[in-house]
Amino acid sequence: MPFFNRLLAVVMAALMAAPAVPLEARTRKGDRFFAEGKTHEQKKEWDDALESFGKALSEDPAEITYQMAEQRARFQAAQAHVDRGLALRNQGQLGEALLEFQKAVTFNPGSIVADQEVRRTAEMIERERRKVRKPVRRACPPSAP
Repeated sequence: MPFFNRLLAVVMAALMAAPAVPLEARTRKGDRFFAEGKTHEQKKEWDDALESFGKALSEDPAEITYQMAEQRARFQAAQAHVDRGLALRNQGQLGEALLEFQKAVTFNPGSIVADQEVRRTAEMIERERRKVRKPVRRACPPSAP
């Protein structure tokens, strides 16, 4: 009998120490959204990939594959918006560039580059506004006596 008690104690300890593995880790709906996300990812459609991976993750928040895919797409989407913003800013489209940088910050709030570009572009827009508002002083010809 003591052997059985020890064996039972060891088995119970092992069961308690082992991580709880769900019987069904994925859902069909989650896998469908995940497959959509992979398709968008291959086409480098990062915003759409992020949306699909997010839907998969909402179906099964514990699925590590969904979590990793969503994080990867979040980073890539933010970087794509930074790249678009830089291209727009180089073309002189400051307002559109600022919107792209703000989207990048929304997707990846920890992006120092995106945050820096938001500030830099906002400062450029403000400088342009000051130039427009600044009255132009013209030299008046002296009055004839």
